Amino acid sequence: MQLESFGKPQSLPNASGTTVKEWNALYTTQITQKAKKFHDGFLRLSVCGSYMDQVTLLNEEGVVLGSKYVKSSEFIKTGKTFELLNYLVEIFELRTVEGSKTNPEI
Repeated sequence: MQLESFGKPQSLPNASGTTVKEWNALYTTQITQKAKKFHDGFLRLSVCGSYMDQVTLLNEEGVVLGSKYVKSSEFIKTGKTFELLNYLVEIFELRTVEGSKTNPEI
C-alpha cells in the first residue's frame, strides 16, 4: 500500500463553521494555597454551536492539560479567572481569532 503518494491530509479550516479564539494565560494546580506558583500557557475557546463551547487549556509546548464544555452564556474574556478541573486559569490578552465571520480570511 502506498501511503506516500497521497501525501499529508489537507485540513479544511472552518469546515464545520467553528470559531477558535486563543488567549495568553497563566495557570496553576495550587487552587487552595494562599501563595500560588503560576505557569505560562494559553486558553483556547472553540465555539462549536449555539449552545455549548469548548475551552481547552494548553501549556507553552501546546500539550493539552484539560478541557471543559461551557454554556455559550459563560463569558471567557481578558481579565477573567476561569476554573477547570484541577486548574485555576487567569486569562490575559487575546492571541488569535480564527474562523470569525466578522473577520473573514482573504
